[in-house]
Amino acid sequence: MALALVLLGLATPVQAATRSKLGGDEIRFALSGKVLTVTIVDRRNLIQDPSPQEKLYGKRVDVGCGTSFGQPREGLAMKRVKWPVGARSVTVHLARGISRSAKWCLVEEGRGGGDIGFVSFFDAEPGRRLTSGRFADGRRWRIASWRGKQLEPCLAFRLPGDGYTMCFDDEAELEAALSATLLLPTCAAEGVVVGATARTARSATVSFGDGTRMEAALYRRPRGSRVKAQYLVAILPAPVEVVAVETRDEDGKLIDRDGRLSAMGTGDCHHGQGWPEMMSRGEVE
Repeated sequence: MALALVLLGLATPVQAATRSKLGGDEIRFALSGKVLTVTIVDRRNLIQDPSPQEKLYGKRVDVGCGTSFGQPREGLAMKRVKWPVGARSVTVHLARGISRSAKWCLVEEGRGGGDIGFVSFFDAEPGRRLTSGRFADGRRWRIASWRGKQLEPCLAFRLPGDGYTMCFDDEAELEAALSATLLLPTCAAEGVVVGATARTARSATVSFGDGTRMEAALYRRPRGSRVKAQYLVAILPAPVEVVAVETRDEDGKLIDRDGRLSAMGTGDCHHGQGWPEMMSRGEVE
């Protein structure tokens, strides 16, 4: 009993975890227990218009953190404050102490407006080679993949003089279901469907407006990556209307179907001709 009392007397209180990180918007977030401090940080050679000061000074904003990247966001601890004019930082006491499990913090315009500053307490993985190939014109393309800052699957498609980068935010954190995009490389006869899907997928099929279909290749995440997804790639030989992409498991059971692909690029050497006009069901960016 005496030993137990001595040990109890020596016990130290558990300290709240502290998370602090500078976001990409000149705003630093520091969270310790329930206490969140949001600070404007001036960085040389970084000019924003409007500046963080213009977005924050005298405005009512929502600040807070969360424990999940999924949608809808879960584990939220938010508070509305009026940012004082001229103040470089604001400190608030949240309703709950979530610093040990917080994955992100933000400051956004009041009443659900856009983000003014956001930070993830995770770093993106480095891009790792996924696959490569050649178009009919001889140009070599390559694809790299990684897990993004919000634990989502990301891809980069590169070829000489052109390239696209995308992250599938809908597949953040949890096991991916299916998200796909149509890439329309400049001056290329081919299009490329890329996407992320569940690691249990054993087949991926692209359906076209004329009723035909083609199989997409599936690629496991590169060694060292921790993303909860695998990737699909399909090289389309001619301008066609892409209707949908679907993936199935080893028993042939449907995992998911993406029936509205966005499109990146213009495809033809002259903007407005070729691939984009075939994409009436998509959105060309």
